[in-house]
Amino acid sequence: MIRKILPFLIISSVHSAPILVENGDLQALIDGTAIPSAASPDKYQLPTDDQRDAFRAALEHILQGNLQSAADEAATANYDLVSYTDDNSADTFAILRERDSNQHWGGLYVIDLTPERALVVQCPHPLYDGVRVPATDIFINTHAVVYMQAGTHRNNSPTPSDCDGDLQGEAYRISDMAHAPDSLFQAAHDVIEAHFDRTVSLNLHGMADGSDDSDAVVSNGTSDVWIGNSLSRDLATRMNEIILADDANDSRYAVSHQEPGEDPNLSGSNNTLGRHTNGSSEPCMTAAVTAVFPERFIHLETDPDVRDAPASNWSFITQALNDLIPLFSDPDPGLPTGHLIITEIMPNPDQVGEGTGEYIEVFNHTGSTINMMNWLIVDDQDNQATFSGVVEPGDLFVIGVSADLNGAAPGGTPDAVWSDSVGDLTLTNTRDVISILDQNGDLVASIAYEDGDPFGAGVALEIAVGNRPLNGQSYGSDYVESLTPFGSDFGSPGLRGESQFPLPGCSLDPQRIGDEIELIFPASRAVTYTLWNSGDLSDWNEVLTEDPIIGSGSEAQFTVPQPDDDAFFYQLVHDYAAPE
Repeated sequence: MIRKILPFLIISSVHSAPILVENGDLQALIDGTAIPSAASPDKYQLPTDDQRDAFRAALEHILQGNLQSAADEAATANYDLVSYTDDNSADTFAILRERDSNQHWGGLYVIDLTPERALVVQCPHPLYDGVRVPATDIFINTHAVVYMQAGTHRNNSPTPSDCDGDLQGEAYRISDMAHAPDSLFQAAHDVIEAHFDRTVSLNLHGMADGSDDSDAVVSNGTSDVWIGNSLSRDLATRMNEIILADDANDSRYAVSHQEPGEDPNLSGSNNTLGRHTNGSSEPCMTAAVTAVFPERFIHLETDPDVRDAPASNWSFITQALNDLIPLFSDPDPGLPTGHLIITEIMPNPDQVGEGTGEYIEVFNHTGSTINMMNWLIVDDQDNQATFSGVVEPGDLFVIGVSADLNGAAPGGTPDAVWSDSVGDLTLTNTRDVISILDQNGDLVASIAYEDGDPFGAGVALEIAVGNRPLNGQSYGSDYVESLTPFGSDFGSPGLRGESQFPLPGCSLDPQRIGDEIELIFPASRAVTYTLWNSGDLSDWNEVLTEDPIIGSGSEAQFTVPQPDDDAFFYQLVHDYAAPE
């Protein structure tokens, strides 16, 4: 099996924190880690901002391969860095383990330095849910890249969390790592997800016997609507196939897929980790409506028959993960088929009727031409319409309900007209989820909004300057009112309007810091590109702006600067202008 090797560098100096070197049985080490229970309360403490920043930096240094810098940052967070060799596999791991003195009980974090599978195993409730042993076993036997384990019982602290949702009628506690956005656990989740572009996080839980007709429940952590193909559904299907193929298990277990909108506890829609992954604007208070595509968060509930020893009870989970979660050695699939951004919608035209003036505008921010033959637009009531067209790199494409959106106004002719195939598709003026699916049923882009005309009738919603929706997904809060006259309405179908867009075919990640990036512009347009960075994917700071570049095939070069503090995340956007 080809293993991914995380490069590592150890540099020592008289001022460096020590890197502890240990060996033994990794599973026994993890399973034997002390965890305060609810019976020994109020041990958990929230990390300070400095501790959280240092911890984030330590983990990022491990993933980048600089163990000495990781040890130095870890010391600031009251953690040791342990270089640990598992006697059973001879594999080496980097472990972030809190020091015995002045403990905040922030958790245990194990990073495989030669992982095989793009999987992160998370154990937010090791005691309450009784899943520490199966979680550790799954981590080791899938050769996942990271294992995360909470440091206390979920109810150890009496202090309530500010996040929504409840546990048996009481508010979640700040010690509950599935609902603790200020915790080291959440910080680790965010750093890992930003560092790797295709890891999947498995959030393992235990449910009471009889909570569901099934013995295990798989979901993607969303609250309302699921459109298109689904890794979580595929995992549930594969688990059932494995169970039925085993004569000893075929009458014992059944696995179900918890559809979004059902029990929020079983679906994980209250989980702040999944909310962050799936693009919630406020993970503490707002559920994510649709999942990113491809799905990167799996919430798995198990009943006692599954999670209790021996390991053969949960082996079907391990096997399904090994069958479906990609290896690091697998070819990078690249962007999904479309990977478009919905940049503008007009749900409530005023000058003309909704059956004439509604439209959706999308932007191709890949470096390739996208053929949208027989694609679908679907709303949250499963009304469907088809359309076809081709959108070039860096171009906008308008899909309208009619061939004349607004009389003789500029931009009134769309690039394609949608044709109803199921029901009557309209852009609802109130709450709606509009999704675009490719010919295979894969989700390409979506927008979820609570108000279709927050700026009044006849005003289109345009993606805001500086907003960068990830994985083709956006929310109504990402949009601003159009200020461009469109007849007597306001909208800019086919034009930039108020928006900035990601540069086609260019992506940045933390490993690119210090690299020289060469850009080739595929479209013959005037472009001003701007580099932004952020420490949390919400507050963005402009780093540099270059002069406009005009003409197809024009090239530019720049060096990605070292970020300030913990601004690990970069996005490059450009000011879309009309062709010269």
